[in-house]
Amino acid sequence: VNAGAEYRWKMLAVRGGGHYLKNKWHGAAGAGLSLTSRVSLDVAAFGSSTNLEGREKLGLAVSIRIMSKRR
Repeated sequence: VNAGAEYRWKMLAVRGGGHYLKNKWHGAAGAGLSLTSRVSLDVAAFGSSTNLEGREKLGLAVSIRIMSKRR
């Protein structure tokens, strides 16, 4: 089961959600910021138990999106 939502306000997008796996809910949250018309920065934090111990741990992700020019 997966669920999530996103809210956009001007140059900022805020996201939250989660999924149900191995009898547990794993939450996630993130935000995206448009730096220019072509470049955006995204950050996220999420819970995961896909590790050797099988314990809930925090994962972090950061990405930079560079979009191509419009033709």
